[in-house]
Amino acid sequence: IAVTPEPYTGSLRASLPAKGTTLTIARSNGTPAWGAVISRYTAVPADIEDRPCEGLSIEKRLLCMAPDGSWKEVTELNNGDRVKVVLTVKAGRDIDYLAITDQRAACLEPADQLPEPIWSEGVCFYRENLDTETRIFIDRLRKGTYILTYEMWVNNAGSYASGIATAQSQYAPELTAHSSGSRLNVKRSD
Repeated sequence: IAVTPEPYTGSLRASLPAKGTTLTIARSNGTPAWGAVISRYTAVPADIEDRPCEGLSIEKRLLCMAPDGSWKEVTELNNGDRVKVVLTVKAGRDIDYLAITDQRAACLEPADQLPEPIWSEGVCFYRENLDTETRIFIDRLRKGTYILTYEMWVNNAGSYASGIATAQSQYAPELTAHSSGSRLNVKRSD
């Protein structure tokens, strides 16, 4: 696909097929130039596979509170269930200013609505809840494995995309990883 650049800025856009495409960029003159290639695509959330990087990985699990008060993994939830989100973060080195964004299913509502600092796993982090995601900010994460949890309530029946959890260093953006996506099925409680 040949694309003609915008005459004043030289910027251009092209839509390419998602797979099997080779992008070639060539210049016809010897003047200095700069640029970037930005790639965006849409995927079904349940089909997203986890993507660790060297030095950082994140895994997301959902546990449901059983009638006896214990937490169990289940494949199907009921409206009104209490759910614990378990994020397992593995850092292969010390990381400064780690930001975690956990997208949540539309049927989940945070048990704790207000933002607050939390001390867990020997780490102090700040958690805030937005309409569609929970964000966690960690100033300093030492090398190791950490399990961060928070609780939600199930408020609607149906089938939902659970969303992915993404971890990225704000000082070294190349340190980024995300969890796999999944589906969440909620039965109507009668």
